[in-house]
Amino acid sequence: MPGHNKEIKCLVKLKSKQIVSGSEDNSIIIWEESTGECLHSLIGHQRGVNCLVKLNKNQLVSGSESIKVWDFVKGICMKTISLLSDNAGGKYGKT
Repeated sequence: MPGHNKEIKCLVKLKSKQIVSGSEDNSIIIWEESTGECLHSLIGHQRGVNCLVKLNKNQLVSGSESIKVWDFVKGICMKTISLLSDNAGGKYGKT
């Protein structure tokens, strides 16, 4: 797929004619399935995106060094949950 500059790690179907890809280049791209047009690029991860899950008609969750909840219609990150801990007990941070 054009648009990513590293390996694609995950794909999810969003709407009837849209798919989303997550890549080792730290980005998420929403595509128009029939034309291949890039509709949105979701930027914010510091490491490669390993997983994607559609939550509802407007929200997508991505996983990397953090979990991010996106409004993929508006193209914005709504919430970030850090997965990096300071100790073995696993304290997690929310933003």
